Amino acid sequence: MNLHNLKFWSRKGVILEQKKEPALSRDLQQFFSSQPTSATAEALKEGETVTLERLIRLSEEANIIDEQDGKPLAKILRKWLTKPCNRIVADAIDDEPYVSSQTNPMMKLSADAAYGLRLLQTALQPKSAEFAVYKEMYYLNCRIPTKIEEFPVRKMGGKYPMEKRAVRRLGDDVLTVGVCALIHLARAAKEGTVQSSCFVTVAGNCIGNPANLEVTIGTPVSALIDRCGLITDPTYLAIGSAMKGIAVLDADNTLVRPNTNAIIAIKESKPNLRRMDCIGCGRCLEVCPEGLNPMELYRTISVNRRESAKLLGMDRCIGCAACSYICPSRLELCEMIQSRKEKWNCNKQEVKGNENER
Repeated sequence: MNLHNLKFWSRKGVILEQKKEPALSRDLQQFFSSQPTSATAEALKEGETVTLERLIRLSEEANIIDEQDGKPLAKILRKWLTKPCNRIVADAIDDEPYVSSQTNPMMKLSADAAYGLRLLQTALQPKSAEFAVYKEMYYLNCRIPTKIEEFPVRKMGGKYPMEKRAVRRLGDDVLTVGVCALIHLARAAKEGTVQSSCFVTVAGNCIGNPANLEVTIGTPVSALIDRCGLITDPTYLAIGSAMKGIAVLDADNTLVRPNTNAIIAIKESKPNLRRMDCIGCGRCLEVCPEGLNPMELYRTISVNRRESAKLLGMDRCIGCAACSYICPSRLELCEMIQSRKEKWNCNKQEVKGNENER
C-alpha cells in the first residue's frame, strides 16, 4: 500500500464507544456443554526442534482455527514456507463495542499466549514479535499490560475498523495471527489438545452478568444467554459482534462456531424508529474505509444491477458495517451489500462448476 492510500485509509471509519466493562476485567470462565473430544494431536517432545513444518502439522492435527477470519491456522502458516517473516503480531485488537474475547484471554491465559507466540518466533526467526491491542479503550477496571513475559504489548489506535486497518498497515512481511489461536497452539504443543472450544464475549445492555467464556464449539446461543442471564428482552440479538454480527432469529438452533467471538443482546432506546429512504446525506461515503459509495451501491443492488455494482467496487466491501452504523435513515447498507455479494459470487461459482462438468 502506498503512502497516499495509507493516509486515505487512516482518515476513514467511525469512533465507537467501547462499553467493554465489566466483561473485560472479570475472570475468563469455562462453559463446556459436552465432554472434550477424545482426539489428540502429537505434542512436542522435550528438546524437539521447533520448525514451521512441525507447527503446520501440529495445527492440522489439532484443528486450530484462527479467530480473525475463521481460516485454519495451518493454512495461514503454510504461506510462510516460501517467504521470510520480518515480524509476528499476535492480534488481540478488539475494536468493536462490548467485545473483549481476544484481549481478555490474552491477559488471563498469558502464559499460553506467550508460549504460542514463542513457538512461532522460534520457527520463523523474525526480527521482532509482539502482542497488539486496541488503544482506544477508556474507563477500564483493569490495566492493559505493557509486556507479556518477554513480548511487548503494542497499543494501536484509530477509527473503527481498526483491526482491518492494522493488518493493512503492517505490510506483506508481517504475520498476524489471532491470540486465541496461539493459546490453542500452545495447548496442542504441550498436551496434544485438539481445539474443541473458542472464546466468546456475552454482553450488551440486556445481559445481567456480562462475561468472557471459553465455550464448547456447537453450543446453542440460548445456552450462553441462560448462563449470563437476561435482565430484559433484547430488541437486537446478534452472534458475531454488535457491528458485523448476524441477527439471531432462533437462539436454540444457532450454534457457536470456531470463530464466533461474541453474543450481543441489546435493547435499543428508540426501537420504534422506522427506516426511511436514503436522504442523500453522504455520511456513508465519509466513513467507508475502502472509499466506496455505499449509498449508490445500495440503490444499484436494490434494482439488481449486478455489473454496475461490480463497477462501483462491491467486491471491495469488507463488511465492517460503518455505513449502516452512521446512516440516519437506519438502512442496512452493509447487510444488503454483503448478502448480495455472497449470493452473486456463489452463483458465479455454480456457473463455472457447470461449465467444467460440460
